[in-house]
Amino acid sequence: MAEQAYSYKGLTIATVRGRTPFPFSDIVYVESTGKKTMIYTTKNEQLSTCKTLNELEAMLPSDLFCRVHRSFIVAYRYITCIHHHTVSLNNRHIPIGRTYANRLNAQYIHL
Repeated sequence: MAEQAYSYKGLTIATVRGRTPFPFSDIVYVESTGKKTMIYTTKNEQLSTCKTLNELEAMLPSDLFCRVHRSFIVAYRYITCIHHHTVSLNNRHIPIGRTYANRLNAQYIHL
């Protein structure tokens, strides 16, 4: 099972290639896809981990990241537009769950 370490500046992800450290600023969004969770980075990397989205949400700083859907966490810095039901991250449109909409709107306004 993949293991992850947390530090203030970033995460270290255990992958098939070994432990991969990267700063929080490189994380664009995180997506839960069944039994795996995918981390998408600014370098167009897709890192797969066995950690759940809930576990990663607890590891990521809440002032930098927000859960917007049961399957997605996004980095505030890469949000280009918030629509009623979606958040845009450049060319990617991610759904906003009803449960998470109020928190996203409230936190995004205060950035």
